[in-house]
Amino acid sequence: RGISGAEIKVTAFGNQVIGNVLFGSALGNAPVTATDEEGKFKFNRLTPGRARLDISATDFISVQEMIEIPKEGIRDKVFTLEPGFSIEGRVLDNAGSGIPGARVHAASPHPVNSYSNALTNQEGYFKISNLKQGMFTITVRATGYADGSREGVQVGETKADFSLAANGKVSGRVSRAVTGTPAKDFVVNLMLRRPNGTYQWYRDFRQNTEDGRYTCEDVQPGTYKVSI
Repeated sequence: RGISGAEIKVTAFGNQVIGNVLFGSALGNAPVTATDEEGKFKFNRLTPGRARLDISATDFISVQEMIEIPKEGIRDKVFTLEPGFSIEGRVLDNAGSGIPGARVHAASPHPVNSYSNALTNQEGYFKISNLKQGMFTITVRATGYADGSREGVQVGETKADFSLAANGKVSGRVSRAVTGTPAKDFVVNLMLRRPNGTYQWYRDFRQNTEDGRYTCEDVQPGTYKVSI
């Protein structure tokens, strides 16, 4: 049965041979169309040559295929989309309220090779669709909150919930060692302590102040080493 409203995008590629290796590069804007009520689509005046077709439709697994477009064009090319799976959940703050606009990403590398994204609604709920069968790692990012992550989430899960801790701040005062006068222009470097006891670079904060005081906003919860 034809799938209506599926999006079809054609990306033309230019070929370059270096040694014995063929390289492809995308050329110009990719034309886009949608299937009609019977699932049919048509492109006019496509440039002959190598191209990539990207096909996506709600509740189906996206398809990507490389094709060769001859001068006479292609007729009656058929694509079959498999029904997709979904993962649902909710992103909450420490008080139990939903976080709107959080970015949720599902990834399952080889051999599944399936990826998809979603945004939470006003109540913090999300649904990631068009996934292949398999196990996924879910990562969540929201402005003002620490990132969240879960591994081994199976498609069909309806309670993949996350509770994110609000970010905090680091503040202090910097003065010159010899004179004791406030430093006015400096960079605060934060190094985040890992679970194994080592430190990794987190962020640099440029400061320009008259009294030497600084405040680093929107800092992920954790233990830090501060250097100037």
